[in-house]
Amino acid sequence: MENEILKAIAGLQKTMDERFEKIDQRLNGIDARLDQFDVQFVEIRGQLEHMENERQREIMSMLKLIADKQDENNLNHDYLMHKYMIHDKEIHLLKKQLKN
Repeated sequence: MENEILKAIAGLQKTMDERFEKIDQRLNGIDARLDQFDVQFVEIRGQLEHMENERQREIMSMLKLIADKQDENNLNHDYLMHKYMIHDKEIHLLKKQLKN
């Protein structure tokens, strides 16, 4: 009877060891998949950061173009205002001369 109990215990131990090995294999497979996901995540994150940097450069470039255009418009406006002031002075002088 003791031999049978020992055999049963040995059989249970063997079954438990096999189950633990299967669990270890599954866990190793899960770890490998998690490692793959980590690598993919890092790659995707790098791509997203690159895309964000490109967009920021594009935005900054567009803002610079807008600022340059605004500066050009301001210069044109200042030039025209100066011209109008000169014309106004000339008209004023002509009116004075005509009155005299």
